[in-house]
Amino acid sequence: MSWVFVVLAASLGVGLYAYLGYPLLLKLAGLLRSASPPLPPPNAEWPMISITVPVYNEAEGLAATLQNLLALDYPTGRRQILVVSDASSDGTDDIVCRFAARGVELLRLPERRGKTAAENAARPYLT
Repeated sequence: MSWVFVVLAASLGVGLYAYLGYPLLLKLAGLLRSASPPLPPPNAEWPMISITVPVYNEAEGLAATLQNLLALDYPTGRRQILVVSDASSDGTDDIVCRFAARGVELLRLPERRGKTAAENAARPYLT
């Protein structure tokens, strides 16, 4: 057996494994796993979550974002939605105020300092 044949066979084997063997192995592993994770019992208490939305002059798309967040399949009493306005000047704060009756909170920062600073400023207000 020559070294050319060994190299050719090894190359062919690696190629076949990469394009056929590995996908088949993943398919088999997927069949062996359960189809979906187990559901929690119906009386289980949902954890409290806080959703922060740092924004700067996002009046154009903010209403749709807040509508989507409010439509989440999560108990209203177990979630907090906090919009952190980074000194927005385009009416973003007014849009958030329209959603206040539905549980959306506004934290307005007096000066623009960026997304990370807005997220850090929100930390003391999270539940």
